[in-house]
Amino acid sequence: MSARFNTVFLCLVATYATLFSITATSKSIFEFGDWDHEMGFEWRTFKEKGFQDQSKNSLSIYYQPELYWDNSDSDSFILKPFIRWDQTDSNRSHFDLRDAYWTHVGSWWETKIGVTSVYWGKTEFTQLVNIVNQKDLIEGVRGSPGLGQPMVNATFLFDEGTLDIFLLAGFREATFAGENGRLRTPLLVDGGKPQFDDQAVRGLDFAIRWEQSIGDYWEIAINQYSGLSRDPTLVFNFDILGDPAFLPYYEQIDQTGFEAEFIYEGVIWKFEGVAVSGQSGGAWKAFSTGLEYTFGDVFDSGQDITAIFEYVNDSRASIAPHFLERDYTIGFRWMANDELDTTGLVGMLYDPDTHEKLVSMEASRRLGPDWRLSLSATVVLEKGEPIIDDNITDAFNSLLANGPLNLDLSDLSDEAKSAFADLILNPNDLIQLFTGGSEAQARALETLQILQIIASGDTKLGVLDNDDFVQLELIYYF
Repeated sequence: MSARFNTVFLCLVATYATLFSITATSKSIFEFGDWDHEMGFEWRTFKEKGFQDQSKNSLSIYYQPELYWDNSDSDSFILKPFIRWDQTDSNRSHFDLRDAYWTHVGSWWETKIGVTSVYWGKTEFTQLVNIVNQKDLIEGVRGSPGLGQPMVNATFLFDEGTLDIFLLAGFREATFAGENGRLRTPLLVDGGKPQFDDQAVRGLDFAIRWEQSIGDYWEIAINQYSGLSRDPTLVFNFDILGDPAFLPYYEQIDQTGFEAEFIYEGVIWKFEGVAVSGQSGGAWKAFSTGLEYTFGDVFDSGQDITAIFEYVNDSRASIAPHFLERDYTIGFRWMANDELDTTGLVGMLYDPDTHEKLVSMEASRRLGPDWRLSLSATVVLEKGEPIIDDNITDAFNSLLANGPLNLDLSDLSDEAKSAFADLILNPNDLIQLFTGGSEAQARALETLQILQIIASGDTKLGVLDNDDFVQLELIYYF
């Protein structure tokens, strides 16, 4: 965790220590409240080794205790640390504070102070409006909780709806898989060298959200966020002959989001959209919409199956930094409605422009009162074929013309400009690149070809070419 986050965390710990010392002067915090514990054992296996020869198999273990305390009146406290050890990825072996917050409930208002997570959004397969918490990318599974965010949250309850105001103190940088990690870009993202634009105000973001029901069938919400982007732009460091990598670049943005949900009998229509300004590539908009229909008690079995159809559209089209720019998703959710809480979800992503297809699935089932077994998998059924140059000169020219280098350096701070200037190829590097030995040229050509795959508009799933995987997780609750 960053030094700034550690400082905020220590301040919160001091606050809570004071709170509990006032509540019970001579007692330890461990004598208060109820403790629950969760431990997970995870095994992943991939179809092939990674682009950088990463292992096909990995094991990891996590532990997450949770403390809940209240004074039977209007105050409560939740503490939920999280720690994971991973066999192969040192970046994935980490500690995080998911929750550590105090709640005070009034007659028509509520406050939360501390570290916690907030989820916004309606659609199943994309979360466009969900921006309060930084994504925990090293967890690597869809729907994983975000990194704990220090905040002050005030909630006001009105007859018409609910108003939430957030002051987010302490910016948390995105987490990325390490050199031996999987489910990452073919080139390493060097999270240790983050870049910020000169408009960035680190450590103080603001968000507000209004949610209300309309009649018996509608729920809507509108939100506004102003602060650092949770999705950094990945910029190539130009170190083609040394350690090629991406650097995360964080920009000060303003995001307006809208959510809507219409429920009528077994049909649910969902919508969420965002309008974002402040990024170097210009303002952009995106929306995701879809329908769900539940077939209840299928064949008199007591089981439910929900059909899901969603469409996502991003105005950035082929230059969007993800593969959900103008795509369709079809999925099915299965609820067995049994005592063991057996569930399943399968979805297929289809890109009508490149005809690429990706299938993901999740399933889980309790094994008695204390254990749960979960299965997840992702398989690329069909990927586009990008145009890749087979010689160093054409590949280098293509990189300059079309690669992921379209960041206007004038938008960067003086510190960032200096950092990028040190990474730009100097004349000696250019001479070595084009006239050096075969080993240097082969390494440089491989790097340039990977960049072409990433930047290509003909394929979005090429970066996942080696990352078909199956994951089993056994969770113990105690």
